[in-house]
Amino acid sequence: MFRYQAVNIFGLQIVSCQTGAEHRRHKNVAKGCFNEKIMEQAWEKMCEAVETMIEEEGIADGGVLKNVKSCMMKVSKFHPSLACMLLI
Repeated sequence: MFRYQAVNIFGLQIVSCQTGAEHRRHKNVAKGCFNEKIMEQAWEKMCEAVETMIEEEGIADGGVLKNVKSCMMKVSKFHPSLACMLLI
């Protein structure tokens, strides 16, 4: 697991301990963060954010999104928790 040594700066991580008891421990801790209800909420929030972005950018009837970076910054401000969900 040499390629994952950089992520171990604060201790073993789930990607660097891919087998054994340590991996099972990490998996059990992380498992609670990824249940069906949470993933459904993340999906709903993302749909809301995209709908808002389309409306605010005036492209609901078609068109081209000119500044994607600016739009994504607005979306993440609209839903502060969304930025964390997108990283998962």
